[in-house]
Amino acid sequence: MYEGDTPNVSTVTDPTAARGVLRPAAALEHFTLERVAPAASVAPYVEHHWVVAWSLPPGHVHEQKVLPAPSVNMTFQPWGVRVSGVMRGQFSTELQGTERVLGVRFRPGGFRPFLGAPLTSITDRQLAIGDVVGADGDRLWAEVRDVAESDGDPAGMATLVDHFLAERAPETPPAEVDLVSRIVATIADEPSITRAHHVADRFGLGDRTLQRLFAEWVGVGVKWVIQRYRIYEAVDLAAAGGPVTWSRVAADLGFTDQAHFTRAFTAMVGISPAAYARECATAVTR
Repeated sequence: MYEGDTPNVSTVTDPTAARGVLRPAAALEHFTLERVAPAASVAPYVEHHWVVAWSLPPGHVHEQKVLPAPSVNMTFQPWGVRVSGVMRGQFSTELQGTERVLGVRFRPGGFRPFLGAPLTSITDRQLAIGDVVGADGDRLWAEVRDVAESDGDPAGMATLVDHFLAERAPETPPAEVDLVSRIVATIADEPSITRAHHVADRFGLGDRTLQRLFAEWVGVGVKWVIQRYRIYEAVDLAAAGGPVTWSRVAADLGFTDQAHFTRAFTAMVGISPAAYARECATAVTR
């Protein structure tokens, strides 16, 4: 399934590579994060697998907050498998004890063929895997947990999931999956894209066609996706330290004024840009 039968596993040690993980420098002191490239057979649908492992002292609880991407995630927990649609708000989880969790991050649009329904139907929702694929999902969970509790091999866990997904994937990936993935990647890579019409013009799509495409295959509107990635950039700037002129950042990211930017940032992150920058700086210097 993998080229050369050896999955590519990488450990994330640079906080700047943990996009979406809030207060990343402090976060990576509490857990390790590894990423596993998907098998070629499921690469059109899966962006990567991620494995988070932690071992905290008795009585110690770490609350980790995440600003999710416009992607569906399938997470293998000790108690079962959770399928999370695109979460428009901040996501928080508590880590304690010793554990290893596998997650599958699907490409934007990549989960639609497995769900068999518009992704708006699971936006801001979490489902048990059995609700999506039936009893086979519970058997997959048991197999993954066996590996997690024995040698904890990230590649071994990912291989089980890739095989499971490959058996259920369409023989030919729908063209919409590739199109949506390319559109979202373009939004992520190009800060100058600040309006939906920028995307429509770039890809030769009408506004209504673009909105229908995102509702069906992503689960949120293109405007929301653009704003999420622009806020990501602001979060990265705040976490990096150093002086930041927030009025200039607001203008560069396409907000009408600094007040509008601050409201959007606060709504997603929970505190203002300046307050978040101070928190990140405090975490680094502790």
